[in-house]
Amino acid sequence: MRAENDHALTFHPQRGLSTGGRSLLDAVARRSVLALLGMLERGCVTVVEADESIAFGRPGDGPSVTVTVRDRATYRAMLFGGSVGAGEAYMKGHWTCDDLPSLARLLARNVSTLDAMETGPARLARRAGERVTAIARRNTRGAAAGILRSTTTCRATSSASSSTSR
Repeated sequence: MRAENDHALTFHPQRGLSTGGRSLLDAVARRSVLALLGMLERGCVTVVEADESIAFGRPGDGPSVTVTVRDRATYRAMLFGGSVGAGEAYMKGHWTCDDLPSLARLLARNVSTLDAMETGPARLARRAGERVTAIARRNTRGAAAGILRSTTTCRATSSASSSTSR
């Protein structure tokens, strides 16, 4: 049984906002991914975490698999990275599956769920990442002026040192 204050928001200087030992982002990502799994229409996925096991879908109507989540970062990777993020999290050992080919078959039979994973927050995250990259690469007047100042300072310093060496 959970204590009442397990759900209270607290701020940790190094970890940010958290809810009961889980960061707010982790909690939102977990809830979102589990909601997507709740859309399964064929087959069954059982998600196992340290102290909890949750089944999604319809047993007996397609493959049944067990996914063991070893790291909470799995949910963020899936939510913001879609199937690529899920694959990367798998490669890092953040989650395992008792029958990976059956999981692939199950997802193929539930294309709408897989599409929702690709087109929701994952798409927004990709767009945000592209925007941040574009901003970081942008050639602004301020950045150009800084480059010119440093170039002028280097030339002045090298001219002064060459005239004193004569």
